[in-house]
Amino acid sequence: MRFHFISAKFARLLLPFFLILIAISSAGLPAPFRLLALAGQALFYSVALLDCWVPQGSLLKSLSSPIRTFVVLMAASIMACRIFYVPARDLWKETKVRVT
Repeated sequence: MRFHFISAKFARLLLPFFLILIAISSAGLPAPFRLLALAGQALFYSVALLDCWVPQGSLLKSLSSPIRTFVVLMAASIMACRIFYVPARDLWKETKVRVT
């Protein structure tokens, strides 16, 4: 049980980097497969990017919203690595309270 818990937590942190590695390595595929792989990835990330402009009740929204959620979570996971390289004082700022 402990192995599954730790491996799932660790894999979740590595997933965004594997996705970047997949995107880079797709450029090295042979000619017909390169186009398919890169076009599929471009379509996937384009759907996530265009989700903001899809109307709320449409059928496409039910497809684009989970894709956008996935992409945002992967981007947040990459940005979370900043905690290892930035001083703690740069990550926090003092709260300013206005006296009324």
